[in-house]
Amino acid sequence: MIPGGMIYVGERLGADRWSTENCLINPKLPVSRAGNGSTDGMSYWSRYDAISPPNRRAYLEWLASGRCDPSAAIGLVFLFFYGLEYRLFKARAVADAPLLVAEVERLLNLYGTNSSFRGHAERFLEAARLTLGAQGESRPAIVLDASPYGYELPLDVRVWLGRKLADGRPFDADDALLWLAALPDRGFRTPVTRCPEEFLAFWRLRFADRHPDGLKISAPKGRIKAAYRAASGTFDVPLKGPHETLPDIAAVSAPVKRLRELVEICTTEIEAFSRFVGRRPEARSSAQAVLLLPPELAASGPAWAALQERTEALFAGQATASVPLTDLFTLAELSLPCPGRVTQSVMGQLCAILDRLGIAFEPDRRYGGAPLEATASVCAFRAPDGAPVDPDRAEYRMFRGLIEVTGLAAASDGSIAREEIETILVDLRAATVLSPGERARLIAYALAIHLDPPKLQAVLKRLVGRPLAEREACARVALAAVMADGYAAPAEVKFLERLHRALELPIDAIYSAIHRSTPETPRTFSGLADPGPRAANDAPAIDAARLERIRRETLAVSSLLSDIFVDDDAVPAGQGPAVAGTMAESANQNAAGAVGERFPGLDPAHADLLGLLCDAGLLGREAFDREARARRLLPDGALETINEWAFDRFGDALLDGDGDLTIAAHLHGPLSQIRAAA
Repeated sequence: MIPGGMIYVGERLGADRWSTENCLINPKLPVSRAGNGSTDGMSYWSRYDAISPPNRRAYLEWLASGRCDPSAAIGLVFLFFYGLEYRLFKARAVADAPLLVAEVERLLNLYGTNSSFRGHAERFLEAARLTLGAQGESRPAIVLDASPYGYELPLDVRVWLGRKLADGRPFDADDALLWLAALPDRGFRTPVTRCPEEFLAFWRLRFADRHPDGLKISAPKGRIKAAYRAASGTFDVPLKGPHETLPDIAAVSAPVKRLRELVEICTTEIEAFSRFVGRRPEARSSAQAVLLLPPELAASGPAWAALQERTEALFAGQATASVPLTDLFTLAELSLPCPGRVTQSVMGQLCAILDRLGIAFEPDRRYGGAPLEATASVCAFRAPDGAPVDPDRAEYRMFRGLIEVTGLAAASDGSIAREEIETILVDLRAATVLSPGERARLIAYALAIHLDPPKLQAVLKRLVGRPLAEREACARVALAAVMADGYAAPAEVKFLERLHRALELPIDAIYSAIHRSTPETPRTFSGLADPGPRAANDAPAIDAARLERIRRETLAVSSLLSDIFVDDDAVPAGQGPAVAGTMAESANQNAAGAVGERFPGLDPAHADLLGLLCDAGLLGREAFDREARARRLLPDGALETINEWAFDRFGDALLDGDGDLTIAAHLHGPLSQIRAAA
């Protein structure tokens, strides 16, 4: 017994004597015994009178079981479906339409994974709604992530848009996208299909920008003509109804090109977000993902609100904040860096997120800062787009150099006073040659120096070769910083002498300048104007006691300098024959010009020093300093040069430790490969 009906049984169906409908179950045709049913050889477009007896047995058993086995062969489903479409469209049993529609919807839920059946079933439902007069009452769903199932616009889309054209109403963003999404040749790219919600939201924004009053389209003369082509292939009937009076959007093509250009713009805008989601779908709502969206979309989500809350907590109502670098990683929801120097790639991820949040920090390596340790503290500040600047612009570079020299001079006695930093800030705010972004970044850099002064050797290296006027300006601001309290300590004099030597400026001028400086002398941070010679009648009174004190301190400074600038031919006291032998051997290698070949990119002296460290495995700082001086290198400068070379090669520092020095463990392999290749 077959429950539920909805089948045709008999020897003939319809008025045509010469053809038989596919769905008609002819009881006179043979059927295999129970248990011998099979769907072998049964195609999508089967006919009951043409299939084998085992096929008929399988079909009848499927019907008797209630047509609900989801694993049933799709040929069985199509054979039953042919009877439903015949009943509604060929027999025109409109009264049965609700039952027929409900059954097709049920079958679609069970067997809709088959694309062929899905296409025919959806066309059945469209035509049924049109027959029942229910078509066009609501906008059809916009489906961006599914392939079109036909070669023409769906009926429900044509009717919905046809009513808008008939009423003279413009298309809104969803109407326009519905039109494009229903075209057989729509061709959406991966970002659209992978991220349909984000694309739709951004499409609505961009469409409103381009068409604030909607897209106005002139109604074509052509009217909607619809027909139902049976999946069985046995009939093709026209569909009658009110839709025949509506303009047919399928006859319009001119606006499509412009709309597709807008689709491409929106697709490109969410491409970075799509790639991130493709690699890390579990992080779709993370800060990293959200900040890859266009700003208009990012600012509307909960993840953005959480980022803003963390940003406000970081700054606590202030424009700047001195914070550990790790706090910025936490803000950006990035993994905290491992101990040691932060690699350039990791820092790039952080900077990209902070730029989008309107947060900048100093020192920033992109704009002239040195590589940072994971434990470093930085000066963060609010700035649109992260305050991008050109680090090579002459004015910016000059002021940055002056800040560094001032910070070094102020720190040469062991600490930097807040008053010295305030002097720098006042002059920076008054510098009209700087853009607002440059000024903000330099002010933050001056504050950052207060936390962590730069390396002396690195600053001096950058200043060598600068124009004379700039070098003289650096010397003047250094003197102003040293004399801010009206007194030059021995360590400060030592710094000034070293600075003048590096800048190739006369050292003799230091003592007379110190003597001329008094606590009341006005000082200008910019240091660009040379104070010039004094008038003859404006000669200062000589303070004999003060002059004697300066001379005594100068002798102390000279003694201190002897510890750094060692005679090239002298072996340091306490150095044994083994160390001296090492120096002699290195000198011979340097003379031969073969050492530098071991580490391409390093000069022979630095390459020899690095080779010594590789062979030793571990070298105390005092021993390292002696070996550096033996090769006529400044120890701090040698350490920084080797690490900078390593950053260019490996993206990370090579030498670890402030006391005993050793090669970073994770760089042993790459370094050995370079030595072996040489």
